[in-house]
Amino acid sequence: MEETNEKTTYNVTKTCQCGNKDSFPITKIEAAFELFDDKKLWKETPCSKCGSTKTISVSHSIPKIDQELFTIWSENPNYYFMEQDEDLILAEMDNLELLLKSFDNKSFPIEKKYIVVNALCVLLYNNIKLPDEKYSKEEKQNMIENKTKILFELQKRKDEVLKYKDAVWSYIWDKIEDIINK
Repeated sequence: MEETNEKTTYNVTKTCQCGNKDSFPITKIEAAFELFDDKKLWKETPCSKCGSTKTISVSHSIPKIDQELFTIWSENPNYYFMEQDEDLILAEMDNLELLLKSFDNKSFPIEKKYIVVNALCVLLYNNIKLPDEKYSKEEKQNMIENKTKILFELQKRKDEVLKYKDAVWSYIWDKIEDIINK
């Protein structure tokens, strides 16, 4: 992402087999939900340097999830923050309040609530110290603080979380189930 006039710009970048990279501007919403025609970029858009349509890669900048993007996502069943990895993308401490508010909202769309629960569980999992991982003192301290905060919130909502446990990745649920149930 490039900073221009205090406004973030987003781009789709196409890399040609010749090594040239062409960038095309897109909006924040297009970037967040991949609302651009990547097939056209892959197969039809010629390289500005050599004219070839043989593409090595297409990538795009990804905006930070904020209230605006989260609301758009929650109101549109066909919008995804990367379809296969939404829970992983949402599982950031910066998103904790958004996730908790949506989880508590009885009218929040059920299909999105499953993703929210998964994201909350992934967030807890990501802040559990794993025995074979190495962390700095600062990372360990942040993880302890994050785990405490997330665990407190999930335990307050334990009965509701348990209703969604089958939607949580089994390897994650296996690691967090006992601490949520305490």
